[in-house]
Amino acid sequence: MTGRTGSGSQDGRDNWHGGRGRRPLRHPDRGLLDDPTGPGGRYISRLEWSEALDRITLDRRLFLGGLSLTGLAALDHPLRRAVLGDGPGGMASAMSTASERTDAVLDDLTGQLRSIAAAYGTVPPAQTAVAAWSLERQVGVMSRWRVPRPRRTAWHALHARVLVLEGNALVDVGDIDCGARAIESAELLATRIGDWPTVAHTFAVRAMVARGNGDLPTALSLARQGSRYAGRAPVAVMLAVAEASATARMGDVAGTRDVLDRGRRVMERLPASAHGEPGYSLDSYHPAQFALMAASALVLAKDVTSAEPYLRTARAAILPAWARTEPGAGLSPAASASSALPRPPIPAQLPARPASPSRSRGSFSSGLSPLLRVVAADAALSAQRPDLDVARTELTEAVADGRDRPSAWLADEVRSLARVAASRGADFSALVNEVTSWKPGRSPATGSGSPAT
Repeated sequence: MTGRTGSGSQDGRDNWHGGRGRRPLRHPDRGLLDDPTGPGGRYISRLEWSEALDRITLDRRLFLGGLSLTGLAALDHPLRRAVLGDGPGGMASAMSTASERTDAVLDDLTGQLRSIAAAYGTVPPAQTAVAAWSLERQVGVMSRWRVPRPRRTAWHALHARVLVLEGNALVDVGDIDCGARAIESAELLATRIGDWPTVAHTFAVRAMVARGNGDLPTALSLARQGSRYAGRAPVAVMLAVAEASATARMGDVAGTRDVLDRGRRVMERLPASAHGEPGYSLDSYHPAQFALMAASALVLAKDVTSAEPYLRTARAAILPAWARTEPGAGLSPAASASSALPRPPIPAQLPARPASPSRSRGSFSSGLSPLLRVVAADAALSAQRPDLDVARTELTEAVADGRDRPSAWLADEVRSLARVAASRGADFSALVNEVTSWKPGRSPATGSGSPAT
């Protein structure tokens, strides 16, 4: 595996040896290496090389510092008493202060991670990716300090979680390759320290990418492997949803229901403290979010009837009151068609959503409204009697809600549903034109389901 900024060559030797014809690097524990692999043929990651070089530098500094202290001990100087502990300002006090400062920095960076994750659904994914990358650089440098093992484990755990967030945001933007490299680095770090919920989270993201790329057997296998690491953590529900989505795309309706039943039981066993808020989270999973993703999987399996109770629950929890009473906001396509007011055609350019406090982005639950609208539009098109008017209204609302957070997955969803609508005689081209600039690259989402969930 090459590093996060590696060349991507097959053997990586040019990267590791610093160019053809140059002397190979000396590893501090293994001496000169003719091949960049460790025991058993495992490639040594760029992270391991960086830590090794940092350790060499730190050892030299400690050696030189020790010589300085030895010479200082023979002197009768105020600096001697201050450094060697002849008073209250000695070395023991200095080391304790440094340790406390390190812990304070760890707490501060952990708080930054939580803030970025909490805002995931309300800011553009590109902005989240940049913020996570900046945080990852800080954490990566700090985590290489020679600190006691418990603190070093905490630093590595934070580093892995930041990489998961960064990778997920990059995938959401559509930069699959960079996102995959971040996820691989996160898995390496989390495995090293035994942070199994974070390892499971990396499997969930990888399964989502494979599913979006059309590799359903791999997506199913990754979701099941991740479940072995998840245990009873909230990420177990996410993996059950990922497995159900892949099963639904393979056309196994009964299997989709079985997986969702298992996920529902896991969800019911989670304590209330693990529910958090609806939306993206590294530590929690909300029942409304499970209901939405269950509805998404069932709609993908064309089991719209079974999806209705889940979609109704998700709508009540995620949408504000004004949105639940709008035309076409009802759950059942048939019921919506009978009670909805006449809908005008979609204009060439969608109007901006009013900026009144009651209709602001802050009134939504962590940006899940676009996904909910997409699932509802898909359900309207997949019903036994497709309702194009409801699908048009729901998809229009999804685009309007997603303007503040343009993402590749939503652009793909609009295109996909527009093709389905076109096969039934409807023209959603204005919506497709609206989201054209939202997708800078490939995105893994092609059907109901958000990369962030």
